[in-house]
Amino acid sequence: MPLIAVHDLAFSYTNSMADAIFRDVAFSVGAGDVLCLLGPNGTGKSTLLKCLGNVLQGWRGVILLDGSDISAMRPSDVAKGIGYVPQNQAPGFPRPLGYPPTTTVAPPQERSPALHPARRP
Repeated sequence: MPLIAVHDLAFSYTNSMADAIFRDVAFSVGAGDVLCLLGPNGTGKSTLLKCLGNVLQGWRGVILLDGSDISAMRPSDVAKGIGYVPQNQAPGFPRPLGYPPTTTVAPPQERSPALHPARRP
C-alpha cells in the first residue's frame, strides 16, 4: 500500500473548476520512493503540496495517507504523516543591523578560524 495516494486531484482558488490551477493529478508514493515536482513558476507546485498537507481547503479528488482519506482526518493526524515547510519563511527575530536579509551570523565561539573575514576559503 502506498504511503500517499492521490486520485483525480484538482484545485481552484475560485469556486469554479474552470479556473483550476491543476486538475486530473494522480500519483502514489511508497516507502523509500522519491517524488520530485518540477515546473515553471506559477504552475501550482506549492499549491499541490499545500493540498497534500490539507493546508488549503476546497480541493477536489481523493488524497489517501496510509489508506485513510485526509478529508476525514483531524489536522493533527494529517500532520503526523505529511509535513509542509513553506519556501518563503519570515524570520521570527530581527536581523543584525548592516546585514542583508538572507545573511546568518554565527556567534564568535561558533565561527571557524579558517573563515577569517580577510581570507578567502
